[in-house]
Amino acid sequence: MEKVRPLLESFSETLHHLGPVGSGHKAKVIHNFIAQGNAAVLAEAFTAAAKNGIDLAAFADICSLSGGHSRTFDRIIPFVLSGDDSGQRFAIANCEKDMRYYTQLAKSSPSTGIVAESVYQTFLLAKSLGHGEKYVPHLFDVLGEINGVRVRAAEKKP
Repeated sequence: MEKVRPLLESFSETLHHLGPVGSGHKAKVIHNFIAQGNAAVLAEAFTAAAKNGIDLAAFADICSLSGGHSRTFDRIIPFVLSGDDSGQRFAIANCEKDMRYYTQLAKSSPSTGIVAESVYQTFLLAKSLGHGEKYVPHLFDVLGEINGVRVRAAEKKP
């Protein structure tokens, strides 16, 4: 690592040594599971909130003050609040691919992948329904469509 550090530093913002060869790739796949799993949970939760008539802007406020808050939350909830999908410019198809990699990694370890299979299937479904090229925030639309509800905060009246 020390031998190639100067070369890596020339084009890398940060460097982290995580173990033997291949550990960095595995860590990336595991990290993507955390972020994409969070996105899937948020989309499902906000869909349930919309289906139950909860004010989504108020719900977002509550979540931002509690354990429901995360960097993924900050990136994708603006889509629910204002239709802004620019916070998570990553295609649903890429999420499906990453989650497939993660589920394969878990199986090869072997390690449980119960939650991962659900997250993978969520992104696979969204991709299969034709939303693969859309950014992650559009997962709210996919789950809303499946559940017969629009997952958007009501516009505030002046």
